[in-house]
Order: sequence, then C-alpha cells, then structure tokens
Amino acid sequence: MERSAATGLSRARGLAGLAPSASADLRTTRPTASRCVTTPRGLGSRVNQGPRRATAAGNQKGAASFVSAVAAPETAQGAAAANEEDHFDFQRQWYPVGVVSDFEWKVERREPIEVWLLGKRYVVWRKPKKASADEPNQWSVSLDYCPHRLAPLTEGRIEDDGDLMCSYHGWEFECGTGKCSSLPQAPDALASKITANVGRSGVQLLPVQEKYGLLWIWPDTSPEGLLSSVATESMAIPPLEALEDAETVTTDGHWYARDLLYDWDTFVENIVDPSHVPYAHHGIQGSRKKPMQFGLKLSRSERDSGVRGDLCPQDPALVNVAEEAAKHEGSFIEFRPPFLIRYNFQSRSSFGKTKEVDTKRAANLCIFGIPTKPGHCRVLFKFVIVNAGSLPKFARWLIARTPTWKDHQTRNKVFDSDAFLLYLQEMELAQGTKDGWKEKFFMPTSLDALVTGFRTWVDKFTNGGPYGLAGDTGKSAGAAAAAYTKREVMDRYEQHTKHCKACSGALRNTKILQVAALVACVVGACLRNLPLALASLAAAFYAEKWKQRFIFVDHIHAHQD
Repeated sequence: MERSAATGLSRARGLAGLAPSASADLRTTRPTASRCVTTPRGLGSRVNQGPRRATAAGNQKGAASFVSAVAAPETAQGAAAANEEDHFDFQRQWYPVGVVSDFEWKVERREPIEVWLLGKRYVVWRKPKKASADEPNQWSVSLDYCPHRLAPLTEGRIEDDGDLMCSYHGWEFECGTGKCSSLPQAPDALASKITANVGRSGVQLLPVQEKYGLLWIWPDTSPEGLLSSVATESMAIPPLEALEDAETVTTDGHWYARDLLYDWDTFVENIVDPSHVPYAHHGIQGSRKKPMQFGLKLSRSERDSGVRGDLCPQDPALVNVAEEAAKHEGSFIEFRPPFLIRYNFQSRSSFGKTKEVDTKRAANLCIFGIPTKPGHCRVLFKFVIVNAGSLPKFARWLIARTPTWKDHQTRNKVFDSDAFLLYLQEMELAQGTKDGWKEKFFMPTSLDALVTGFRTWVDKFTNGGPYGLAGDTGKSAGAAAAAYTKREVMDRYEQHTKHCKACSGALRNTKILQVAALVACVVGACLRNLPLALASLAAAFYAEKWKQRFIFVDHIHAHQD
C-alpha cells in the first residue's frame, strides 16, 4: 500500500513539476452552485444553468461509428451528409477562452480583449467598474469587427458605462445587447433611425458564461445553435468541481494561459504522450535517466467522450498479472473533446484499524487545448490535488502560497522546452489534417497508445480536425518552417506575460528595481562608495536576468545536464 502511494506521488511530481501529489476516485461529483449564462437577445438575458451534470458532448448523440458500405446512401452527396452527422460537432460546444481575473485586469484598463476560436477573431468586454462587489459580471463577446467599415473593435476602448467604442469613427456598442448606442456622424434623429436597425448597425453577441474561474463562449450563433447553447451545459470536470465543494479538501495551483505557435492536434498529441516528459523536460519535470515505468492500455475511443488510456505495467507480459496491474489501478490519461486532456494519478493510504477503510487522493493535471486558429492553439493549465487532507501541512501551505508569477515561471519553462521541437515536427506534416501520420510515425510501444488513439479519433470522427479540411494551409514543409524563428516560437512576453496580470506586474516591478539599482550605482560612484556601487551594479545585472525570464529564455537541450 505504501509502495502504491509513493508511486502516485512520484508520477505527479514528475509530470506536474510541483511538490507533493496525491490521488482519488473522481467518478462521482457533487452538485455545485448555480451558474448563469448570458445569451443574446431573443433567448432571455440570463439562463439558470443549475447543477446539471450533462456535458456539451453528453447532450448530443452517443458515440458514432462510420456508415458502412452496405448502409451508405446511394449518392455521394447522401454519403457525405451521413458521414457529417457522425462527425464530432466542434461548433456547438462551450469553450473556455481565458482566465477571468486576467480579463478583469484588462477591462479595468479600458482595454477590449482579443481571443481566437475555431479560426475566428472575437472581442471580449464588460463594464470597467461594477456598481457594487455583488453586481455580477456581464461579459459581452462578438466578432472583432465594426459593422461600419470592419475596423477591429479590439483596437477600441471601453467607456465608463460599459459601451465599446470603435477607435476608427467612434461608433459605440452596448454591453449586454450589442446595440449601437452612439453614431457620431449622424444627427440624433437620424442616428435613432439607423441604430433601430439592430441587425445592420449593431454587433451580434455570443452566449457567454463564467465557470471554474474561466470565461466560456459558445461559437455557433445560428438560430438552432443559440437554442442549443441554452440547453447544453458546459463540460463538467471532476477535479475542478471538487474545488467548489466545501466538503472536499483540495490543493491547487494557479491557472496558467499561453498562446502557442503550433496546431491544436499537435498540442493534444504531445500532452497525451507521457513518455516524452523525462527527455523533453529534463531537469524541469523528471530526468532523462529515469524514463517512465508504466505503459498505457487504450480503454475508450468514442466520438463524444474521446479517448482514454489506463496505466498498466510497461512489460506486456505483466499486463494480466493482478499484482502488477494493481499498482496502476485507477490511474489514467484521457482526452475529452474538444479540448480537455486530464492526467489522473491514483494513490492510496490506509488509516484506521482495518485496511478496508482508506483515503483516496488524486493528483490531477487539467490541461485545456483550445483550437484558436490553424497553426496556433491556447493552453489553459491547472494542477489539482483532491482529498489532500493526508498531505503534509507544510506541502499544502507551500503550494497554496506560491506566488502566481513564480508558478507561471515553471510553466513557461515546461512549454518552452519542447515548443520548437513541436513546431518543427508539425512542419514535417501538413497543418490541420495531418492525415499522413500513419506512414510517417513509427510507434511500436504501448506508451504511444494514446497518440495512436487520438490520431485515429481525429481521422474517424472529424472532418480533418476542428477547422475541417479547409484548415490545411497547403504550405510545403519548407515554406511553413520559415514562418517563425525559434525566438518567436518561444516568445514568453507575446504569448503569456502581456496577457497575465501577475506576470505583467512582476515584470513592471523588476524594471523598477533595475532602474533603482542603476541610480544607486551612479550615486555610489559619485560618492566614491565602492561597495554601494558594486552591490547596486550586481543588483541591476540580476534584475536584467529576471526581466528576461518574462520575455524570452532560450532552451538548448544539449546544455541541459
């Protein structure tokens, strides 16, 4: 039993890059507080989502299979339509697009927020200052262009009343309705007539909701899609549900968000592959001298619930040996479409007089791969330990009090260390569909089971991925590889820091300390105070090094001893 617990802790430490870990059975969840969804006009402004447990995928058809040749329609068009019905619907899903606290920081500075989803650019905004702390956030999301002359609204400004002003000609749009509220180029009487035509003068808002500290949007704005958004609950994620359950002891890290310069499917393929961790992330998470000591057995492959691999003995001869299989019981890695990759590592510790009474802990990595646009994706990451009461108090205290910016430094190192590898790997395949993977990949071990399972899921249940076949840019490997330099692929500032409240604040403070150190160095030199001048110069030097950690740090694998 102790050996099993130690195994779970070791796995979590290696893959999460954090201090102690744990495990738990998360097959059941408790209801959480009601959540509200803001919907466009005509569907009601607030819809109580309540504690329903159905997910977006769960409200659709169950897992589908390909239409057989016998049952296929006689015409090619009919066959295509039937296959389309069997495909996973990427449009009618709830997607988390960012961390609410970071978005709030932006709107308090009057800045509209740009987000990409499924190849389209959106603008996010709300009222900069709420009347009271109890006033709910009323977020608005629309396509990022002004109906006047298609200028990007993300280059505009949020007014005091929450209206979004276009910076090109000053048109304004109401938060919560999208109606044009100001048209400076027309007298009041004419402006009223023009703005009454909401369909032409206003912007259409998407359904939006807050959940788990994230902002979620629904991209399908067709009449049927809008109705579906009301009836469909966003994905329920057990470890994140546990964070909202007062009866469950949990410990968690901070939300981390970053935009990556490689495709959604490359990201998912990478994350569901645990065997790369001790090599690609050597010295950050694990060591190349200690490769993974387990295998994966594919246990699920369905259209709406995705693929799952259960941990099993690495040696195929031991898979059916009960004693060996028990060491990995309950631990799994899964992909749930359209965005969730979850690592769940179980470990057990017995308490009391009998071993029948035990406490289960779960170390969970909740990793969201959001399909933003072809060749790009956004990652949202959170580490959660459920039933963490049996962890040492110091470990729980340490995790809880790690500053957000410090936690994000670790995450930056992780994503930097294989970013350029993945970018160049992707260039060897066509962006978007990557339908040549079977011929180009050689994957003979069980640890590649989820990679094979995911790629097969994409081929079987989608039309080439979230963007369809149009997502394939058609670029040759050489032309695509020339698009970005290594520095651009690993640019921490553009991909993370400037969007993150904590890291932007830490960078600002570092710059202030650097300037103060340089001033002190000059003062020390003028006063001929050598110790002060040298100490200040050293402080300025280290401030510069810390400043670069928020901007760009090269990662050379050959130098990682």
